[in-house]
Amino acid sequence: MFLFVVGLLNSLIAYLIFHHPNCRQTGSAMYLQVSSIVSGLAISTLTTKFWFVVITHIYQSTDRYILLGGCISIEIALKVFLYISNWLNAFVAIERVITVIKGIHFNKSKSKFIARWILCLSPFVILGSMSHEFIYRGLFDDYEEQRV
Repeated sequence: MFLFVVGLLNSLIAYLIFHHPNCRQTGSAMYLQVSSIVSGLAISTLTTKFWFVVITHIYQSTDRYILLGGCISIEIALKVFLYISNWLNAFVAIERVITVIKGIHFNKSKSKFIARWILCLSPFVILGSMSHEFIYRGLFDDYEEQRV
């Protein structure tokens, strides 16, 4: 629970910092603002997964379809949030390199325009690259210890 509270506070503070219009003059700030939202979603999903695992281990008579649904939905959502967060950090690094290379000729409005497009397209690209997860994810039956 401590990790959840600290993670949400961290995400909230980061969001509030980058919510101010003066802080969002470049694409990097937009990436960081969205990254703060995604990190809050990731920590919430991680907490949900933790409690799902605890509850399903306490009540071992849990239906197989509930386990499969939790496995597919929670695990994939957590992966998506983590992948998006990592890609957003990579986009920040790329934009900072471009800023250093271009120097005073860096176009802030073009940077924001490109950032908006990247922010709209990247979740779909990430979900597309993870499409095999939806199809092939399943439960493992351990017959030796008689558990799922």
